[in-house]
Amino acid sequence: MQTVILAGGLGTRLGSLTRKIPKPMVPVAGVPYLEHQLCLLARQSLRDVLLLTGYLGDQIESYFGTGARLGLRLRYVREAQPQGTGGALRDARPQLDESFLLLYGDSLLPIGYAAATRRLKDSAALGAIVVYRDPSGETAVRPNVALDRSGLVTRYDKTAPSGSGLEYVEAGVSCFRREVLDLLPAAGPASFEQCVFPRLIERRQLAALSTAQRFYDIGTPERLRAIEDYLRAPAETPSEKETAEILRRLPKTGDLRVLDLGCGYHATYLKAVHQAVGDRLTEAVGVDFQISDESRRHPRFNFLASSVEDALPKLPPNTFDAVLFISVLEHLWNPGECLNHCHRVLRPGGRLLVNVPTWYAKPVLELSAFRFGTSPACEMDDH
Repeated sequence: MQTVILAGGLGTRLGSLTRKIPKPMVPVAGVPYLEHQLCLLARQSLRDVLLLTGYLGDQIESYFGTGARLGLRLRYVREAQPQGTGGALRDARPQLDESFLLLYGDSLLPIGYAAATRRLKDSAALGAIVVYRDPSGETAVRPNVALDRSGLVTRYDKTAPSGSGLEYVEAGVSCFRREVLDLLPAAGPASFEQCVFPRLIERRQLAALSTAQRFYDIGTPERLRAIEDYLRAPAETPSEKETAEILRRLPKTGDLRVLDLGCGYHATYLKAVHQAVGDRLTEAVGVDFQISDESRRHPRFNFLASSVEDALPKLPPNTFDAVLFISVLEHLWNPGECLNHCHRVLRPGGRLLVNVPTWYAKPVLELSAFRFGTSPACEMDDH
């Protein structure tokens, strides 16, 4: 699905930070904020990206160019005068696909976007927004969304005071069918949320997908520090229990060839396996879009700088004794096809080790049974 990013905001609340650079180019954890968002899209094989720019938009275009460096296809529509979120989308209509994923160029929600696109596809709605319940107030954003029991939005109000019956916060990720643009005025500045959301709600045409993952944004200096802390947090190291569980399922004797799909920037699980099995690990292959230089220098590791869905079909059959799929499968556009390829690249008796969140366990087990029958070579863990 096409991704559209609204990247034309002025960023006035960031003061001097945005006097000479556009808001999406504000440095966060060593690179422009927008690069983190684009890398997340690349990891999920969402490569067709349309950036709607405005204020100092030439800086965005000159820095990212065609997007080839990130494995993306970037296109741009730059507004000559501020048109608001609705006006920007309306003016970009000739470039929009029939359905599109919509992101804001100043917020980050690190989830698998395929879940949001499925919510729209599986519903009769014209739009679907991702929402986050934030009772502790960690995002510092007041609740602005109410839902009914069927998961449809019944109210959206960013100006409502606390205690107004609104339980959720819009999390900055949504999907829409292009025809919603018919609800916008024909010309002039317009807010997409103010013009379109109320009319969709009235028609019961705005669905919601609730997530337990908090979102981050760069709207204020305080929130900018929060996302900086999140992105600079040290890489998680697998717990002793997690490592032991992986090792328990690896073949007990002989050399090992291990493939880690979505290995992460620091390849922490591959390092944990190597530390535990030592010289038995003859080769480890990690697949991810970005890999640290320190990980690349490891003498036993090879890396493919690619998305999982691109890399898997190119790997030779009957090559690996174990394939690790740690917290990745739920983010993929076509998990069933990826499981097919995992089975293909495994040696006879090899192990496919999948770690998924609880909410995704049942679909994975159903896919497993369909693809592999009752073969003991595939064991699924729900953590």
